[in-house]
Amino acid sequence: VAGRGRSQAYADHIVAMDRLIAPSGARIMLWDDGIESDPGIMNLIPKTAIVINWHYDAAATFESYIQTIARGGFEQMVAPGASNWNEIYPAIDTAIANERRFIDEGKSARVLGLFQTVWHDDGETLYEAAWYPVIYAAAAAWQGDDAAPGRFALDFPSAFFGVDNGYSSDVLELGDVLRQLEPSGAVHEQTDALFWADPFDVQASAQVANADLRSLRLAAESVEQYGYFKRPPLHANAAFVLFLAARRYDALGRKFQIASEARSMYADALAHAGTDRDRTLRDLYWCRYWMWELRDAYEDLAPLYARAWRYESRDGHLQSNLERYHLAAQKAIDYADAFYRATQEYVRTNSLAPLPEALSR
Repeated sequence: VAGRGRSQAYADHIVAMDRLIAPSGARIMLWDDGIESDPGIMNLIPKTAIVINWHYDAAATFESYIQTIARGGFEQMVAPGASNWNEIYPAIDTAIANERRFIDEGKSARVLGLFQTVWHDDGETLYEAAWYPVIYAAAAAWQGDDAAPGRFALDFPSAFFGVDNGYSSDVLELGDVLRQLEPSGAVHEQTDALFWADPFDVQASAQVANADLRSLRLAAESVEQYGYFKRPPLHANAAFVLFLAARRYDALGRKFQIASEARSMYADALAHAGTDRDRTLRDLYWCRYWMWELRDAYEDLAPLYARAWRYESRDGHLQSNLERYHLAAQKAIDYADAFYRATQEYVRTNSLAPLPEALSR
């Protein structure tokens, strides 16, 4: 790179790879990142290459990206995304808007085809959660006219699950839950990270501060209820993963409720430590009990996640993911023990440390 420059070094690599595979009759495919950074790369690589034109946001248009590749004389495939990466369940609104526009403009430009992407960046997302946006993309690519999301939502349950109703509304319900947890226009953690965040983490708590956690949990629980009692005749594991996602969203919302309740209760204990012993002890006991509830939530979810993982993947990375459930449960145990120590100190000394200090002991 130092001697030839980044673009030339990249182009030389593409040329070398093309030379390696060309005798087989195969054509090299490359992502458009490098070309987007420096369109001059197109003058340095074989015209037989196929450019995979990927963009994942819900932009108003993708025509400039498509035209850049077309002007370079290359065949291309449009590559929208399922917006599942780092999420408990895909960001449905973003995925459908991205796929609808990008695929429609790709068809108008007569590109070579669709290269639908699903990513598992953090190693824990489940492919079975991504079927709704993946199948929408396939439908949008195959049919000649616009793939209206409303029409697709009506058709999806019977086509994929073999039932007449229920599942599309559940998928969209979880999309609404995600939208509450990830405020638009602001830097935010994605839902997998929020799920593992310390319940008392200041940044994570600030992110969900404006979310209606009660309504969020009720929405998730309605999906849980449907999934608990219904088993579709087709693709039952995808329905189970939908149920699991709802359970995880429910637990995520409850975690931040617990943290808020524990803060309030501990503040009440501090306020009455010198005047009302029974009230203070009651507050401290509840703080400890809530940590046990959080512990149990993570431990209950671990075998459900393992079941979903084993349906689609080998065990290799499973233990790493299950360890996160156990570590989260252990963190809750540590906090429960911290509240116990605070209680014992109060019994001995009739005083309480501030919450951050109590939790760190």
